[in-house]
Parts: sequence; structure tokens; C-alpha cells
Amino acid sequence: MDNASFHKSRDATLFLQTHRAEIKPFNLPTYSPKLNEVDGRTNKQLKKDISTNPTYKNLESLEKAARQYLARHNRRRRLGDFT
Repeated sequence: MDNASFHKSRDATLFLQTHRAEIKPFNLPTYSPKLNEVDGRTNKQLKKDISTNPTYKNLESLEKAARQYLARHNRRRRLGDFT
């Protein structure tokens, strides 16, 4: 986890306590772009490819597109395609 305030919120803390068997948080240093791929590459590309498209009729269709994008991203990572 980076140092975003929402990671320290009451809701996030309760969620992590409830799921402590499945989730083991790793706190990143204050500034660590090379350790946080999500902030560095993935979110930037996701925003460029998905959220700049104004044709989504509702939030659910945007969420579906984002989930499909991330599933493809994760499949590529497992297969060793880091492009």
C-alpha cells in the first residue's frame, strides 16, 4: 500500500482486519514509484485506454471495461509479456 489517506481510513482498516487471513498488506515507503507498478504504469495506461472513452452509458459498463482490461493485463503479466 502506498501512503494514500484512504488506505488508512476506518473502512480500509476494518476491511483488512476482516480479511487478514487472505490479505497481508505491504506498506511502501513514502515515495517509491519503482515499487508501485499500479501507480506508475497500470493506472496511467488504464486511465488512457478506458476512462477517457466517454461512450459508457453508466458506471457499471465502465467498471466492466476496467475489469476486462485488468484481467487482460494480469494474463499478459503471467505469460511474461511486459509490454
